[in-house]
Amino acid sequence: MELPIKKQTQWLNRISQSLFHPFFQPAPLVDEDIIMMPIGQVVKMLQDAYIKQTPLQLLIEYYLPDHSMAMTAIEAYILSPVHSQQLVSIQVGHDRFHLNINQIINVTAITETLIA
Repeated sequence: MELPIKKQTQWLNRISQSLFHPFFQPAPLVDEDIIMMPIGQVVKMLQDAYIKQTPLQLLIEYYLPDHSMAMTAIEAYILSPVHSQQLVSIQVGHDRFHLNINQIINVTAITETLIA
């Protein structure tokens, strides 16, 4: 379900502001039913998407302004290879920001069946 543009912009602003809280290690999952993808597999999928310039669906965790954690799925383009600090530049709509690899819980390639 798509959010209206204004809501998407507000949501993305909240996420980008909340990314100042670094994830130095994988955070405890908000939802215990979700299985975290191994970091090596996440990096490989990010690198592949960067090379092919294809979008990915990322399930990420981030901090809310009240310092609680939340989880959400975003559709993003990867704008850079994974840096040595484990940061990756992404673009969601017209907004660009950095994610720490440890914030990414799961990566899904976007295929024609997902779009349909």
